[in-house]
Amino acid sequence: MTPIQFLLLVPCLVSSLSGATALEPRADDTLYQRRAYGTVAVKGDYFYIEGGEKSGYLASGERQYDTGYESTVDSDGDGSSMKYFSISQRWYPRDITLQRIGFKPGQRTVRWPSLWVGEKTLYRWGGELTRERTYSKGDGGAVWTVDTASNGAGSWNSYTGDTVYNTSGHGASTTCDGVGYNFGGVAYNGTGMYDFETKQSQSGMIMFNTSRNLFTKSTADLDIPGSTHRSGSLVCLPGFVDHSLVALLGGTIRANQTMRSFDKLVFFDPIGNRWRSQTTTFAPSQRDDFCAIGVQSKQGTYEIFMYGGRESGDTISSDIWILSLPLFKWFRVKLDETPKRHFHACGLAGKRQMISFGGLDALNSTAAWKTSDPWENTIGIFDLNTLKWKDEYIPDLGEYETPEVVRKAYNEDSALSGVTWDSNEIKDTFTKNYFAIQASNNTNSTNNNNTSQDSGSSGGTPVGAIAGGVVGGLAGLALIATAVWFFLRRRRNQATGEHSQEGPKELWGGGPPNSVPPSSTMSPAPPYVHPEGDRGIGVYELDDTGLIDASELASDSVSPHVGSSPSPISHFSSPGHRGASR
Repeated sequence: MTPIQFLLLVPCLVSSLSGATALEPRADDTLYQRRAYGTVAVKGDYFYIEGGEKSGYLASGERQYDTGYESTVDSDGDGSSMKYFSISQRWYPRDITLQRIGFKPGQRTVRWPSLWVGEKTLYRWGGELTRERTYSKGDGGAVWTVDTASNGAGSWNSYTGDTVYNTSGHGASTTCDGVGYNFGGVAYNGTGMYDFETKQSQSGMIMFNTSRNLFTKSTADLDIPGSTHRSGSLVCLPGFVDHSLVALLGGTIRANQTMRSFDKLVFFDPIGNRWRSQTTTFAPSQRDDFCAIGVQSKQGTYEIFMYGGRESGDTISSDIWILSLPLFKWFRVKLDETPKRHFHACGLAGKRQMISFGGLDALNSTAAWKTSDPWENTIGIFDLNTLKWKDEYIPDLGEYETPEVVRKAYNEDSALSGVTWDSNEIKDTFTKNYFAIQASNNTNSTNNNNTSQDSGSSGGTPVGAIAGGVVGGLAGLALIATAVWFFLRRRRNQATGEHSQEGPKELWGGGPPNSVPPSSTMSPAPPYVHPEGDRGIGVYELDDTGLIDASELASDSVSPHVGSSPSPISHFSSPGHRGASR
């Protein structure tokens, strides 16, 4: 045997002596290896993936892991970890190197966790342990934080505050204005350190203020979204009022195992503490386990993009659907090259690109995990402007603009006159800012045209006209300065007056600027006045011991909220993190 032959044989001998059961895959073998059940979040210049599982099969069809299951915990031999990659640079999915943030001892890999985005921190809340496993003594709990650095790296820490409510899995979650949301899901000893084995549906909307470490739960108006829910999506709706509304899309009503319809858009107002709905047209069929994102346009519209999912009859969809607001009309994007997919996750990156990560093209079975993913590293890139899949991610493609097919519909529908509104209040909520932006765009267009015509004329401008223009301009600036001074003074008085105690708007109406979901620039929305005032919302904090009377805690069952406040919303802060810097 030559020295070179011996050196080539050494890795095989080491593997044999160590008793390893995993194949050592070639690089190409893992490029198309299936992944599913994860959650994604975009924070700054990085795209984070948390939780989930990956196929036990390589692209060659051979088993990489002999665990007795078709899939395994999504790790690459270095222990479980969060994955991330940059979205500030150009790349092809094939060339992506998934960077990792290793777990701490006692931390468990979960499926479908909530992943909330704070100013400096990511929060992993809940999720279900894989393979029907359960939490046991010595585990690190179900709520974790990652303090991230400017290069995307970070470190995990167990959340030491009181989480107040049952941690759940398979609910719908998102982050809006620095507030993390989770609706529904199930709780049992596989989602937290609980002594009950049966999966219990969790009712209500849980909210977490990431800058204050403050939890709350609303059980208001649950007859509108349904008291039990799983497998749907939450999407932020910024730009219509002066805080983000939160839309609930699709999913399954767990109480009767029926899928929710898309015929109405159901949305939650965290400041008014209520749910409302508006009828849509040309809605897609019912489905769950899809992914969805939302993005604003400079034209004053807001589009929700929904991809894939499991339809009734267990059909896996390859469709992309667009719901445009305030038109409340669905548009179907049918592309031959779109692979069918469910159990995937999506995020908005580079202002106008949807990144899809993971997913299966069949029900959870050998076939679902054994087939290769057509996308390298299970990453798909969709251009929201051109409505085309792309081979390369480009961070500086420009601003998002309403797709042409959607813009035409606004013209054909004569500026929303064809919409049947469920109430005048909802009409005002979704159209005021849209019409203001349209008027502003038309004015700017007219001014630009006039400027162009003036610059091309042969005659000079009279001195009197110039003087008049200067005087008029100065007068206009004076008026603007006065308005700004009045607005700032009014805001300062409101902040320092006798009613300066923090209320719902301060707690749930806004957060750090970079915690808002990435989207295109849109004009600020007008202040929103609720017809019913603040609905008697009160704030409640734990005492220094971190203990309160059990009767004051909100119920985690599907029964109505029981508490000391007459309002169906209550607020709790976590003493362990009160005032902590991030």
